[in-house]
Amino acid sequence: MGDCRYLKFEKEVFDIVIIQGRLYHLPDLDKNLPILLDGVKRVLRKDGLVLIVEP
Repeated sequence: MGDCRYLKFEKEVFDIVIIQGRLYHLPDLDKNLPILLDGVKRVLRKDGLVLIVEP
């Protein structure tokens, strides 16, 4: 199992990242959301998409 704040993938390997129901569970959202989004940006290809689904 992994931590969505620290994505263990190479740079620019995905066309899309889907986050479903994870942000709700982040401790201290103000602190951890920028960490998560920086990681998402790192693993997405140049024209990649992010889909976020939250309750």
